[in-house]
Amino acid sequence: MKKFLPVLLLSCLVSCTPSPEAAEDTLVVEGWIESGLPPVVMLTTSFSPSEEPTTLSSLEDHVIKWAKVTVSDGTSEVVLMGKSDRNYYPPYIYTSSYILGEPGKTYTLKVDYKDYHAEAKTTVPLPSALDSIAVKQPSDTIYTLSAFMTPRSGEYYRFFLRIEGRDEAYVPSMNGTFSGSGMGSSQVEVPLVVNRSLSSWDYREGFRKGEKVHIRLSTMDRSSWEFWSDFEEVSAMAASPVFPVRYNIRSNVVGAEGYWAGYGSVYYTVTIE
Repeated sequence: MKKFLPVLLLSCLVSCTPSPEAAEDTLVVEGWIESGLPPVVMLTTSFSPSEEPTTLSSLEDHVIKWAKVTVSDGTSEVVLMGKSDRNYYPPYIYTSSYILGEPGKTYTLKVDYKDYHAEAKTTVPLPSALDSIAVKQPSDTIYTLSAFMTPRSGEYYRFFLRIEGRDEAYVPSMNGTFSGSGMGSSQVEVPLVVNRSLSSWDYREGFRKGEKVHIRLSTMDRSSWEFWSDFEEVSAMAASPVFPVRYNIRSNVVGAEGYWAGYGSVYYTVTIE
């Protein structure tokens, strides 16, 4: 990969082979809109890897803070406001409470910054529900969580987790992306795994007694699922020095890299007791 999404840097930098030729920076869009919630968009410029160490402060130099960002639902268009927010990384987002995600609606994102122009569309699907959540205790001090659900054919899903007191924002559950295609009406069990760095070598499968775990199940459209499916595959390969990453993640954004995802989300909370 010649270019990196900043959110992928920690998981890909070790195994990606630097390109000998200089490559131009591109616009990177990371955005989503959930049912009942306002949109969140983060903008950065990509960069080519090098043998020099990359620090978090140097990554923040790639954050874009003066772009024009709009979201339209087909009836009205809202300009998102930029603001600092340490609950996210990069710690700067564009958002607006004047537009909220509504299942069944399609939302168009437009980004203009200097010579960059990017557009993307996504639809917020109807949320799906879990059948149950199971807490297991494989050892005296460690507990595990599994979600049970019956996927619907043609739908796509992603699990996110947040441990209260430890995580400010929801992070993707490791290997928590899957499709309902070909599953019929069979119930599936999905292990829920904390994965804060988004790399397969840094995760915590178990939970501890007393922890309050917030679970988010997001139904998404196919293009969003393609992004997250590729993301997991790249993250897994990047964890191994034997398999260098040499292809780009699929994107639904025209004029930039990244994703614009619509989520139909439901939330659950489990206290480990």
